Amino acid sequence: MKKIYYLLLVSVLFVVSCSKEELQPIDFPDRPNVNDLTYNDKVVNHFMDIAVNSSDGKYYELLIFKGDINIYLHDGMSQSDENTLRTFVNEIDSTIKNDNIRFNFVTDTINANVFVMSGTQQQYNDYWGYTNTNNFIGATRKFRDINDCSGLEKSSMWYTQGQATMKHEFLHGIGLYHTEVSGNIMNHYIQMGSDELSNMDKDVLYLLYHPDLISESYDCSDVDNLLTTEEVDEIKNKLYHLLETR
Repeated sequence: MKKIYYLLLVSVLFVVSCSKEELQPIDFPDRPNVNDLTYNDKVVNHFMDIAVNSSDGKYYELLIFKGDINIYLHDGMSQSDENTLRTFVNEIDSTIKNDNIRFNFVTDTINANVFVMSGTQQQYNDYWGYTNTNNFIGATRKFRDINDCSGLEKSSMWYTQGQATMKHEFLHGIGLYHTEVSGNIMNHYIQMGSDELSNMDKDVLYLLYHPDLISESYDCSDVDNLLTTEEVDEIKNKLYHLLETR
């Protein structure tokens, strides 16, 4: 396995997300008998959809913060956005119920590991030294902990408009990914999404940050970030167990 020093994961929202284009709702992909599934089945499927990074049928290691999440709000956020984000973070905090994870708002960048910025893309690029010229309405960059391949060291997020986008990007920053499910907060098309967490989203966050789901630390020199079929099955079995015993 090759050594991974710094894995930069980029999650973006395109401007087309806010277009007026008519888009057909998309139900759970590859789940033809969704009406026959139990609630726990649906939660596990939703977890694999938004909490596990997947591409071309492959799944990658879960990526979460293993300790306190210290949030720094850059100048430029409106008071309304700040108040909404604080309320949203409190909702997430009460959902996770992990004694090892505390959400804190900090006033300096030194102690922060989550950075939230509202403004233009150029302001974001200038602050972080990026040269991204794509026309986004929001973006999140996540940095893997070089000492623990399932852990996040920090994340930075930016949005240019809308509290729904702000919440969406914040969820990216703590470990969630896009979905094609209509009416979900993680849908990458804003007009097909939501600005609220569903009960199933809350269950996914509860599972993702449950101390029994990812209890080990993985040295990046010893593992790659691609999950085997056996590891995917193990995660699903743990999810069912946690749902059935909570």
